[in-house]
Amino acid sequence: MHQLSDKMISGLKTYKYSCVDNSPFSTYIMHPFWDWLSQFYPVWLAPNLITFTGFLLTVAHYFLTCFYNPNFSATNNVPVWVWLVTSFLVFIAHTLDGTDGKQARRTKSSSALGELFDHGCDSWVCLFLPGSMFSLLGDVYTTREMFIGQWVLIVSFLLSHWEKYITGVLFLPWTFDTSQTAVAVVFLLAYWFSPTILIEPIVYGWSAAAIFKYTLFFSLYFVHIPKQPWYRGLGLTGVLKPLFPVAVLLLSSSLWASYSPSNLLDKHTRVFLFCWGTIASNVICHLIVAQLCHVPAPIHNKEVHLYSMITSVVCFGFPLSKNSPTEYISLYMLTAFVTLDHIYYAYQVVNEIASCLHIKVFSITQ
Repeated sequence: MHQLSDKMISGLKTYKYSCVDNSPFSTYIMHPFWDWLSQFYPVWLAPNLITFTGFLLTVAHYFLTCFYNPNFSATNNVPVWVWLVTSFLVFIAHTLDGTDGKQARRTKSSSALGELFDHGCDSWVCLFLPGSMFSLLGDVYTTREMFIGQWVLIVSFLLSHWEKYITGVLFLPWTFDTSQTAVAVVFLLAYWFSPTILIEPIVYGWSAAAIFKYTLFFSLYFVHIPKQPWYRGLGLTGVLKPLFPVAVLLLSSSLWASYSPSNLLDKHTRVFLFCWGTIASNVICHLIVAQLCHVPAPIHNKEVHLYSMITSVVCFGFPLSKNSPTEYISLYMLTAFVTLDHIYYAYQVVNEIASCLHIKVFSITQ
């Protein structure tokens, strides 16, 4: 089954990338560093390979911290070298994410595929990066705060691409580069001293962990809201349509977190967050593809529908006892399905776009 229609392929061929990043931190620190670094890349190195390598490093530090602190509750039992490795991986992954576009322009290999590959990976990073942070600060965050924090990151990322879908221009939030750099520094501090230093008061009784937590919660304030909502003649319905699947997912995940018979959010926190975080990434990827192809964003998403249906059944359908394994088995099976489905969707779309544009995914076409 093809993911791209003839109309989508036609729109894809006329696509041009437009992005604005006016963050002072990015403009005066990160971009000059990335410009300098990217000149050392060999010209045969494909931008998508840089992107994918950075993504794999993010996945690596997520599962590294998951292995040593699976339930977010044993921070002090994690070997200190884990925080050093995680800090290094976060920094390198962010650097690769910042230089892939530089390499694309340097080698004149920029394409719609590169944007999808880059931002599609980033949409899943919104799950992996906070997961590693919660492994470090799990003693400070409640499970509900983890739930909210991950949603804040995902919604921030979604709104940036929603704005691009409407206006045709991607405005990167000021918090994008600063937050990832701060995360790398926090992990480094945990290695140099110990994780306990993050919970000691430093400013008016506030700890670094508390400052980080509330900065995360209020970071939505720095996200652009479209100022030209009628761009491309979308109308009010067309403007709001891309938000519907995520709104349904937000409602469903909140209901499951609140009314879970066996309290899944507390007992299976990591898997619970991973499941709907992956679905959110899938929704965002569909939105990115829609704006690349100049077609209306889909209002339906099968993963969202399945998640909502299972939420309704386990929370309000069949009476389940607190000790029943049915609910967590359903969660684990659903997580496996949406993960495989998301990967398969990405594989299909990437290869179809590459075929349409007559380029290769991981090598530069001469």
